[in-house]
This record gives sequence, C-alpha cells and structure tokens, in this order.
Amino acid sequence: PSRALRSHGYAIVLERVNNWRVPEALRSRIDANGHSLKYSLSLSLFHTRSRTFFGNTWMGHSMHHMTADEVAEDQGMLPSFDFNEMVYMLSSIEDPHCLLIAELVATEVDDSNGFAVEQYGCGWSFLSPFDPQALRQGISGALEVLSGTPRLLLSLSSAKLAALDAL
Repeated sequence: PSRALRSHGYAIVLERVNNWRVPEALRSRIDANGHSLKYSLSLSLFHTRSRTFFGNTWMGHSMHHMTADEVAEDQGMLPSFDFNEMVYMLSSIEDPHCLLIAELVATEVDDSNGFAVEQYGCGWSFLSPFDPQALRQGISGALEVLSGTPRLLLSLSSAKLAALDAL
C-alpha cells in the first residue's frame, strides 16, 4: 500500500446493526445441538491491488447471548442491537485501494461448559478510509451488508475488484 510521510489518527465508530439474519445452516446447527449464539464485529484491512489481507484483525467483544429457542423463535432475524464501539488506529497508509472490512461474526457456544464451539462469518461490508479525498472529508453513514464472508475478495476477478475500488 502507498504510504504518507506522516501517520494519521483514525477513530471508527461502530454504532448499530439492524436486522442481522442468522444463516439457515447455522440456525439448524444451533437448534440441533442445543447451543447458544453470541455475535460480534471484526475489522480487517484488505489491499485490492495485491489481493491481500494485512495488519492485525480487531475483534470486538461478544454481544447478545441468544439461546437456540430464541434463535428459532425469531426465525433467524436478530433484533437490532447497539455496539457503540469506538476503534482507534494510527496509520501512514494513504492508498485508495486499501479497504477496511467489517465482518459480522457469530460464535456458537456450548452452554454446558461455556466454550466457543465455532465461529461463522455472517455478512460483511467495507469502506475506503485511506483515500486521500476521504481523509479530508470524513466518512459517515450506513453500510450495506453483503452476504457470505470477505474472504471471497481473494477470488474476485480483477474487474470486480476494480469496481470495488470505484465505489
């Protein structure tokens, strides 16, 4: 990624997730095993030109414990919930081809021992905070949640990655 001579401070506010749908396969698994579900957000960096994730992934704390009965009762549609997380970072990156990826993560928990059984990516979104123009103007607003996992970025065609850069 292209870098500036000086680092910039960033503050990213993760406020709210609305209408997060639990995938059917995960709902079935939770129901069959009698486990519960916690969810959280993670943030990663991805460079579209080199097709690589880089840096450290920030993992938010787990939110809203839901039992299998609650997941089934809500037909997989989780209520809206507030994260109210503020993430700070310092970076010299100044490259419009670097994306900040936000991923919705569900953790299956075995209630008999409290251990996490497995984690699942349940949707993701992105923004381009390192674009010099965005640095001057700031970025705010709602992000569209895409289905699946951001790891699909690794297999996108060059044309589709270029389209992401243009957004």
